[in-house]
Amino acid sequence: MRKLRFFAALCCAVAVLAACDKDNEPANNGQNDNPNNPPVENPDTVPAENPDTLVTAEYTLTVLSSDETLGTVTGSGRYANGTKVAVAALPNGGAEFVSWSDTSSVELEREITLTSDSTITATFRAIDGDDDSELTVAEALAMASSLSAGATTSDEVTVIGYVAKIQAAYSSTYGNVSFYMSDDASQRTGANGTDFLAYRVKGTDAADVKAGDKVKVVAKLQNYKGNTPETVAGGFVEILWTDPANGHEWVDLGLPSGLKWATCNVGATNPEDYGDYFAWGETETRSNYTYTWDNYKYGTEDNLTKYNATDGKTVLDPEDDAASVNWGGAWRMPTIDEWQELIDNCDWTWTTLNGVNGYEVMSKIDGNSIFLPMAGSTNYAGFGYYWSSSRSTGDPIYVWYLIFASDVVHRNSTDRYYGFSVRPVLDEN
Repeated sequence: MRKLRFFAALCCAVAVLAACDKDNEPANNGQNDNPNNPPVENPDTVPAENPDTLVTAEYTLTVLSSDETLGTVTGSGRYANGTKVAVAALPNGGAEFVSWSDTSSVELEREITLTSDSTITATFRAIDGDDDSELTVAEALAMASSLSAGATTSDEVTVIGYVAKIQAAYSSTYGNVSFYMSDDASQRTGANGTDFLAYRVKGTDAADVKAGDKVKVVAKLQNYKGNTPETVAGGFVEILWTDPANGHEWVDLGLPSGLKWATCNVGATNPEDYGDYFAWGETETRSNYTYTWDNYKYGTEDNLTKYNATDGKTVLDPEDDAASVNWGGAWRMPTIDEWQELIDNCDWTWTTLNGVNGYEVMSKIDGNSIFLPMAGSTNYAGFGYYWSSSRSTGDPIYVWYLIFASDVVHRNSTDRYYGFSVRPVLDEN
C-alpha cells in the first residue's frame, strides 16, 4: 500500500514538471510547424552573408575586326566585373592597324577594365597600293592643286616622301599628326619643305614621326579652300626609314671611319653660334656658368663616383653624353681618336664666319667642310675648347679635349669640371 502511494506521488510530480516546461517554451510567432509549410522569415532580420558564396557580376566583352581579311583580334570573352582584359589587334600581311573604336589609342595591345557589357572594333586598312597610285610629293602636290575648292580625289593614293617639317605635333587625344612633305632627302631638316601637307594622319607610327623621316602616306587628296593642297584628314602614315640625325644637319667629310660631323655645336642654331657649355659627363648646361669641383656631378678629384679607376669606364655612357641626350637619334660626342682623325684628314684654315673667328675644317678627301667657332669656355676666352668622350687612361680626373687658337690645333687633357663646347658626330649609316 505504501508503494502505491509513492508511485502515484511520483506520477503527479512528473505531470507538474511537464506542464511547467510547456509554459516556458518560446512562442513560434505564428509559424506553422507543419513541414509542408516552411516558416516565414522575419523581414527585419537580415541573414549574415557568407563571403565564400558571394556571386560576382560578370560581363561580356566582344572584340571585333573591321575586316578579318586585313586583321584579326583577341580578347573576347566573359569576365568578372572590374577585370583588366588584354585585347590585341593583329594586322595581316599587306595591312595596318588604324585605331580602336572606343579610343584614339593606336596601340596594337592594350588593357580594358570591364564594368559592363562592351563591344569594341579594331579598324584595319590595306597598305599595299598599286604602283600606279604611288606618287612623289611633287605629283601629289600637282594633283591636289588641280582640284577645285572642297573637292577630293575619288580614291586614296599613296604618297612617298620625306617629312620636311612638323606642322602640328602628335595629339594623343586624337591620335594624329600633321607635317609638310618633300621629295628631296637633302631637305630632311625641314628648312625647305614644299607646300604639300599630310593633314591629321593616323597609324601606329604617327606618334613617332619626326623631321627627316621617309614616310608613306595613304589618303585621299583635297585642295582645302582652293589654296591648300593636302591629304584629307584621317589618312594613314607609315615610317619607311627614320633619320638617325633626328633632324640635325651633318656633313660627310669622306673620313676613313665614315664618321659624319654635325654642322653646329649642341645648343647652337648656326655653324658660327657658340652653343651651350657642359662639364664632361654632364648633360645640362648651367645658367650661371659656375663650373668647379664643388658642383661637379660625379664627385670631386679625391672621390670620383663614376668614370674612375674602380669602374674602369674610359668613354662616356650615352646617358652622360651631352650630344646623345640633347640631340637624340644616333648622335654622340667624338672620342679623342676621332678628333685626331679630323686633324689628320682635313686642312684647318683660320677664318671668320659672320664676324665669328674660328676654323674652316676642309676634308682632304672630298672637299666638304665644317666650321668650328672659337667659342672659348666658361673659364677662359681666346681659345676653342671642345670635349671628347674619352677620359685619360692614367689619372681618371683628367679627360681629353681639343684646343685651338689662330696658330695652333692640338689635343690635351684637363680636369673634367670645366664648361666646354660639344660638337656631335654620327656613325656611318
